[in-house]
Amino acid sequence: MILFSDGIPLTQSEQASLNYITKDAESWLQSMWDEKVKLRTIALTKDWHGELASATESVPATTAGEVAAILDLDSYRSRKQKEAAKPGRKSTDPETHRINGTRVTVPDGSRYNVWRHETVNHDSPSVVLFSSGMELVDQDVAVVEAYVVDVEDWLMGALLGQINRGKKKMIAEYKPIMLADESVDTLPTDDDKLVEQIIARSDYQAAHGS
Repeated sequence: MILFSDGIPLTQSEQASLNYITKDAESWLQSMWDEKVKLRTIALTKDWHGELASATESVPATTAGEVAAILDLDSYRSRKQKEAAKPGRKSTDPETHRINGTRVTVPDGSRYNVWRHETVNHDSPSVVLFSSGMELVDQDVAVVEAYVVDVEDWLMGALLGQINRGKKKMIAEYKPIMLADESVDTLPTDDDKLVEQIIARSDYQAAHGS
C-alpha cells in the first residue's frame, strides 16, 4: 500500500524545525511506523489469540501467520468498522477545533492532522518527503487499523508532532541568543518567521549537530 502518493510537502519552517532534531526525516517516520506496527502486532495477537484458538483447529506457528488468520476471522472488525457499527458519534464526523484563537470545523475528525497540514500553503515547498509515496506492507497497515481509524492521519500526526517539538526546541535555544545580539533589532512574533530568521544566522546549527 502506498500512502501520501504525492509526497509530503514541507515549508522552509517545517523542514528546518524537523531537521533541528531529526537527521533523516523519512527514516525517522519509517522507524516510528515500524515501532507502531510492532506494538500493535503484539496487542492484536494477545487480544485475539483466544478467539482464534476457539475458531480453528490449530494456530499458525509464526506471528505473520497468526496475524493473517486473525484478520481472516469472520468476527474480526477494524477500528473503523467497529465505530461504523455503533450508534452515536463517529470519529469520522465533523469536529470543531480552536486554532490560533479561532474556532474551525474539520470535515472529517479522523483526518484532523492531514487537514491541518493541508491548510498550510505548500505551493512552493522547501522539500517533499516521500516524493513517490510512502510504501507500507498491507498486513502492517491492517494491523494498525485494528486500533487506528486512519493510518495516514496517524503518520501525519507523528510528523507534525516532531515538527512542533523541533520548532519549540529551536526557539527556546536561539531566542535568548538573538535577544542578546545587539545586531538584532526586532524579532518576529510569528514562530515560522522567527524560525526563518534563526536559520539564516551564521551561528545556526541543528541540535543534533549536522
